[in-house]
Amino acid sequence: MSDGKVVDVRFITAWIVIVGLMVVAACSLSDPHSGITPEDPECTTDSDCSTEVEGAEASCNSERQCVVDCVADDKILCADFELCVDTRSSDDHCGGCGNACDDNEYCSNRDCICFENLTRCGTECVDTDIDLDNCGECSNRCTTGAIGAEASCVYGECNIDCADESMTLCGDEDTGACFDLQWDEENCGECGLACEEGTVCNEGHCSVPTLFSGGADDRLRSIGPMGYPFWVFEGHSSRINGVAVDPDGYVYTASHDGTVRKIDPDGDEVWIFNGHTAAVQDVAVDAQGYVYSGGWDTTVRKIDPDGDEVWVFEEHDDDVLNVVVDIDGNVFSASYDDTVRKISSAGQEVWTSTAHGSNVDGLEVDADGYLYSATLQGAVRKLDDQGNEIWRFTGHDARVRAVAVDSQGYVYTASGDATVRKLDGNDGDEIWSFTGHTDQVQDVDVDPDGYIYTASNDGTVKKISPDGDEVWSFSDHSGIVYSVAVYPGTYGAFPDHW
Repeated sequence: MSDGKVVDVRFITAWIVIVGLMVVAACSLSDPHSGITPEDPECTTDSDCSTEVEGAEASCNSERQCVVDCVADDKILCADFELCVDTRSSDDHCGGCGNACDDNEYCSNRDCICFENLTRCGTECVDTDIDLDNCGECSNRCTTGAIGAEASCVYGECNIDCADESMTLCGDEDTGACFDLQWDEENCGECGLACEEGTVCNEGHCSVPTLFSGGADDRLRSIGPMGYPFWVFEGHSSRINGVAVDPDGYVYTASHDGTVRKIDPDGDEVWIFNGHTAAVQDVAVDAQGYVYSGGWDTTVRKIDPDGDEVWVFEEHDDDVLNVVVDIDGNVFSASYDDTVRKISSAGQEVWTSTAHGSNVDGLEVDADGYLYSATLQGAVRKLDDQGNEIWRFTGHDARVRAVAVDSQGYVYTASGDATVRKLDGNDGDEIWSFTGHTDQVQDVDVDPDGYIYTASNDGTVKKISPDGDEVWSFSDHSGIVYSVAVYPGTYGAFPDHW
């Protein structure tokens, strides 16, 4: 320095330490309900101090420091000295700064209290009317080990119910299981009621399978009402072209392997008929159990219930594509020779219709004797009992392969244009068109409730509602599905079962 004096560094260091201790001491002596304003560490009067805390005022204390105090005696500074609160009633600072009550609590007299209708169980406030762990009282826990079930607390009582409301809990609440009594074969209609072998549970009643389909995979498949597979028959060596079913659940098949077979409700073969000399295209069964078949050998054959041939009709000049039978045992056949023929139960020709002018691919008869035909040219016709045309529908864009009719007179058609159509049986007007298939539709059938079943080149069987909406799609076949038949059989042959 210019004056030549030497400064003792130790003296300066000691002075800094002493000043720091004085500041710490001043802070430790301040009121715990007050806050020191850091902006003005030293003050002379209260006017030197200020605060923005609502409900608070700033002043200069005896240590010449600005402090902040709540104006009201019953409030203290909390939240880092930025809020004046009444710890007697503040939900966020109940009984002390930072002591927050839970969502189900409120602060009263510095204690967190449960809301009305809630009960304190341990550290939590719960509604014992609905709380699973404290149902009716603290620590009463609702549980279940049942498969598909879930526990609930309702008005303080433990309830055990199936998670799916359409199901029913069978057995003990801890070891039981939930089942759909409408469709479960071991619990059909009621818990523990098992369906016998060869039947399925259909809307709470044990019954035979409702649908049968045959296809290019040489398989006959039985299908339950919800579209699930039941049994598979593998006896044929070539594709199955036609399928029929009777009210007792017996199924009849026509195959490209030249055979007709009868299969029992369990899927086992009853008999095999080898009378045809070429592929068999279609099959039908009447109310007395007689079976009728038509094939590429241009014949129609009647087979008795034991599988023996009764007669052969040989008047067609080309392949027989369809055979149907009415309630009186009259047979109607459709052929590539462009004719439809009515054959008596004794095997004699009654009449021949040549009105179609093209191959007749599909045929069906109703209980009143009206006949419905489908042709290669895409036309659908309604004929009277003498074979005379009543009306004609030409709305399809390709050949019509099959036709079906229900007890209300509605007509259903399956076409190569990949559509299924519902027609008014009185005048042939179209009601709706179903376009859910992606390829040609080979066959169509209808059940007594008006649900429609279809077989298609896209490999699926579909169930369609009476309004034309898809209900389900079955895709277990590995190729084209050529034919479907629905229990209890056609309306024309079995009107008493509709």
